[in-house]
Amino acid sequence: MGLFFAFLLSATAFCGQATAQLEPVSAAQPWMETYEEFSVPVPSPSGSKSSVSDLDELYTASGDFFAYVRSTSPSLRNIAKLQGQVQQLAYAIIDSVRQTTENKSTAFMVYLRVLLEAVVWDESAYLTPLRDGVAECRAALPGSDAAAWAEAVLMRFELKTYSEAVFRQKITSYASDYPTSSNGPLLVVNYAEFLAETDTTAAKQLVQDGLLLFANSLLLQSYLNSLNQVGTTVVVSVPTLGGAQFNLVDQLGKVVVIGFWATWSSRSTALTAGLVQLYNDYSASGLEILSSSLDRAEADATAYIAANGMVWPQVYLPTKEERLGFGQQFSIRSLPSFFVIGKDGKQATAAIKTIPTLRTAVEAELLK
Repeated sequence: MGLFFAFLLSATAFCGQATAQLEPVSAAQPWMETYEEFSVPVPSPSGSKSSVSDLDELYTASGDFFAYVRSTSPSLRNIAKLQGQVQQLAYAIIDSVRQTTENKSTAFMVYLRVLLEAVVWDESAYLTPLRDGVAECRAALPGSDAAAWAEAVLMRFELKTYSEAVFRQKITSYASDYPTSSNGPLLVVNYAEFLAETDTTAAKQLVQDGLLLFANSLLLQSYLNSLNQVGTTVVVSVPTLGGAQFNLVDQLGKVVVIGFWATWSSRSTALTAGLVQLYNDYSASGLEILSSSLDRAEADATAYIAANGMVWPQVYLPTKEERLGFGQQFSIRSLPSFFVIGKDGKQATAAIKTIPTLRTAVEAELLK
């Protein structure tokens, strides 16, 4: 997975003239996360020299696409042009009788990964092609790692449109089709995280039932352990960037939000303004925030904090091991992650990913 996405991100950027400044759909849907979490089984190219050359051409085109959409001001017109080039090259491989199954699998995954990114920019234009591509992959490569991956990422994209009953039906079917896929347990955790924002008990039950579908999953067991932390007393004593020691026991009687973030996490920085507003609205009513940066360099964190009015206590622990260890105390899986601590010093919520949900939880705890 790492090499494949590293190639996509490092390829030469497309130089077409942008015609409009766009914001991805995900900017309005902060629950959306990257798909790199999912295990991407990309085999090495195989077959004749010309077959390998076809894949190299596809890799180059997909690299151009990813570099362009992550440029300063991509346009829908050029996104469509680049996506079309990837589609043409991918299906030349998929429909070819001389290509190996491994190469067709790779072509499907490259094409579908491009469609996933395109959907973020223009859901109305690309969601149907994405669904069609997943169906074609499943039909062409039944039971394969490629089909398991394709179906998982589509489910992930649609996750919050599912009722719990629908999700349970879909994940049971997925487990039947792909019992050994590592993506199945991840889907369970993803949906449980959504449930846990409002109902920790329901999230626990879903994870416990997920362990029946994906026995011995360490991911599911680890996440269940993190859910079991809700309602327990939290012990935190860490040095802040201001030189003081932040002791959670000193905050009894206040509602405390402990958040983990980084400047390199676009999902973290997208929530900064909302977090500042939350603090401004409720700090006088008994809200305190403790933010812990997982940046690679302290200077990155301090510059961002100063520029964005993050005036509450900030933590940047001196070593990578300490920074990760503090996050592991709360079993964080992704950034940003917020945890609400009640006035009694007990953890009131599982990980929260959005400002509206965080605001609701803070308001509820302040009323107690």
